[in-house]
Amino acid sequence: MMQPTAGQTAEDFWDDLYRGASRQTRGLQSAMLERFAMDRTPGRALDLGCAKDDDAIWLAQQGWDVVATDIAQAALDIAASNAAERGVTDRISFERHDLAISFPEGRYDLISAMFLQTPLDFPKRQVFAQAYGQLASGGMLLIVTHGSAAPWSWNKADHPYPTPE
Repeated sequence: MMQPTAGQTAEDFWDDLYRGASRQTRGLQSAMLERFAMDRTPGRALDLGCAKDDDAIWLAQQGWDVVATDIAQAALDIAASNAAERGVTDRISFERHDLAISFPEGRYDLISAMFLQTPLDFPKRQVFAQAYGQLASGGMLLIVTHGSAAPWSWNKADHPYPTPE
C-alpha cells in the first residue's frame, strides 16, 4: 500500500494514488449502502470520499440526485467516466473537497461515508459532525468502516477502531 511521503499534501497523496490505479471498478455498490438505502425514498444524497464511485452510480440508478466528493481530482475523473459509461451523469455532480477544509453545501436526505480511511491525519469527528449538521429532517448519515485491520490496510495492529459512540 502506498504511503505518504514527508511534506506531501493530502491532495497530492490521493491524486498520486488514483493516477496509478486501474480505472476498473467492481461495478457493485457497497453492501451496507444497499441494505440501508434500498427502501428509502430517493432524494438528495452526498457521497463522502467517493473514489471511483460505484456507490454514487448505484444511488443515481435508484433515482437519487447525488453529490459525489473526493479530495483527488484523479478519483473524480475516474468516477465521472464510470458514471458516463453507465448513463447517470445527469443525476451525479462531482465536487473536489478536502473535507478537513471544505464541505459541499446544502441539505441531504442521505449522507454516506463508506470506508473513509486514510494514512494521513484527518479530523473524522469534525467531518462527521459537519455531515450530521447537513442532514435534512428524517435524513440518514451512514458511516461504514472496518472493525479490524484489513490485509491491505494502512492501520497498524494496535490501531484503535471506532465504536458506535
